[in-house]
Amino acid sequence: MPEKTTHLTLNRYCGYDFRFCIFPWSHTSEDDPAMLYYRNFWKIIYIVSGSCRKFIDGESYEIRPNMLLLVHPEERTRFEVPPGEKLELYNVIFAPELIEFGRPLLESHTEFMNFFKPVKPVLNRAQRRQLYMQEAEPVMGNLIRSMFREFEQVKPDYRSIIRLQLVELLCRMARRSERAMRRNHGEMMAKQVADYELIN
Repeated sequence: MPEKTTHLTLNRYCGYDFRFCIFPWSHTSEDDPAMLYYRNFWKIIYIVSGSCRKFIDGESYEIRPNMLLLVHPEERTRFEVPPGEKLELYNVIFAPELIEFGRPLLESHTEFMNFFKPVKPVLNRAQRRQLYMQEAEPVMGNLIRSMFREFEQVKPDYRSIIRLQLVELLCRMARRSERAMRRNHGEMMAKQVADYELIN
């Protein structure tokens, strides 16, 4: 089946004065399996319920409830939902200037923040899983739901609150990513030591 691509733009979801949108969405097995999406914005996906496979630049990943995924604009993505299944999620979409004020808070997370450069980083499967796919802590799910309420209710200063919450969410994701990288590095070192002892 030949693949098709659709380019999604931020203007479809929001105006120029506030480059952010958050909304619930669902995917089913009825979605076109050949359609790939890329975009001109960054996206965080929070899985609420359902399981499926997510294809990112041709690589397949198992998706389950309570996962967080960070997606680069240039990545070609699609979901493949099994027959009879329904995937429920939140899409958090934004332009990088929305978090510019928070960059000093994230500057120590150099590897994680490479994702916010216009040219997407080259990642292998392990790096993607460690850096940009993770189990959400309860506070992360609560932050996303709170952002959605702020966005829906449009109370005074809601934009400022959303920007602060988005930076907090990214800080928490970056911290979890670094823990995963340190753990993986420790496991690799332990394996190398064990292999060395077996040889000698």
